[in-house]
Amino acid sequence: MLYTLRCQYWFSILLEQLSIVAALIIAIFTALFAFTAKLTDKKPNPASDINKQPQLSNVAQNITVATSQNAIGAAEVGFYVDSLTKEIDGCYSESESVSAATQALSHNSSELTNSITIVNAAMLQTSQASTSAEQRFANSHTTN
Repeated sequence: MLYTLRCQYWFSILLEQLSIVAALIIAIFTALFAFTAKLTDKKPNPASDINKQPQLSNVAQNITVATSQNAIGAAEVGFYVDSLTKEIDGCYSESESVSAATQALSHNSSELTNSITIVNAAMLQTSQASTSAEQRFANSHTTN
């Protein structure tokens, strides 16, 4: 039960992080498309093209930084997915061990119950034999 809760905890953390990364990627692409749409809507002006070069260079630099951050985020998500997979595999292995131990315990309990039943029957027979022997002994002393 504890292992299942721990697995669910790691899975919920992973889902939250995946949601955040997905939201960031969507926001970056939306901003990129909006920015490129604004650039393409303007009429070309050769005089302003000279001024746009540094702006485009800054945009390219920002895109490069964002792409690098996305790659790092994807690597972190991959790491967490691998960690989660290992945790789930560990939980599965441990639950198999617990299941095997529970089955062995159940089998041992059944054998113990059967043995106790046999011992009880033997004790009843011994008690009856003892009572019978005591009565015979008492009868043999009273007749003498």
